[in-house]
Amino acid sequence: MRAGRNHAGRTIEVYDVLPPDPSIRRPTARPVRDYKHNPALVEDAVFEVVGPARPAYNDNPAPVETRRGVEPARLAAVAGVYLVNRLERLLSSLSPQSFATLIASLFFVAFWLFGGFAALAARSPSAPASPLSVERVFVEEQDANGMRLVAIGGYLRNVSDASIATPPLSVVREGGEVVGLLAPVTPELAAGQSVRFFGRFKLAGGKSGAISIFPAAR
Repeated sequence: MRAGRNHAGRTIEVYDVLPPDPSIRRPTARPVRDYKHNPALVEDAVFEVVGPARPAYNDNPAPVETRRGVEPARLAAVAGVYLVNRLERLLSSLSPQSFATLIASLFFVAFWLFGGFAALAARSPSAPASPLSVERVFVEEQDANGMRLVAIGGYLRNVSDASIATPPLSVVREGGEVVGLLAPVTPELAAGQSVRFFGRFKLAGGKSGAISIFPAAR
């Protein structure tokens, strides 16, 4: 409130200063706090003290994941049971003649798979081996005054259990050419007896090559 007074030609201004009513307060603007860009500004925070957790004592080992291993085994068992039931139904529907034919066929296949026919072939009679054996043969080419000769020697042995008449020995050159015959030293060979043979033959040109000696047919 303002009032003016005049004293002796002077004007005096008087001001009434009253304090504001304390019951009436103007709202003040609160500062805006940026919580998004300043995470340090936190209001009404509640803190809870958590103690250390108790250790768990368990002697049992952790279960191993065996589901993947169990499923294939279970499927195989189910498939086996299904096949057995299927086979049983099939066999029960066969006639006695068809059942006998099936059993014979299965036996034949099993016999073949396990080598039964090979065993029978091995037991089949083969041609008898020769009772005479030519052993320790040597062949040597020689030159007699410009003549080419081949010297042949070795042993003839009776490998049978009986005495055998000694046959002559044929000397065959490579290619089937007969070089000559070796006469027997003894007319007969006892069981297990050996006799030595030796001979020289003329070569008709070239080297002797491979020489074969075997008993000649009488």
